[in-house]
Amino acid sequence: MSAGLALICAFGGFIGSVIDSLLGELFQAKYRTNTSEIIEVSSSTKDLLIHGYRWFDNNLVNFLSNVILVSAFTLTALFMGFPL
Repeated sequence: MSAGLALICAFGGFIGSVIDSLLGELFQAKYRTNTSEIIEVSSSTKDLLIHGYRWFDNNLVNFLSNVILVSAFTLTALFMGFPL
């Protein structure tokens, strides 16, 4: 593996974690329980949605961050001339 490709992979891992964190913080559902605890997975109909969307769970955050990252870095690799 070339040094350039290794650097791209390391940078991709960092960017992937940033994308995952941003999607989770901006869109992932967060609930308040009846004991005022804030959770991301609701197990009761009494939990109050306080942020995000009910259907935007951690699985969707992980899926979207991977799709975004793989697409962006595939295009980057093609642009830089790395064979895929």
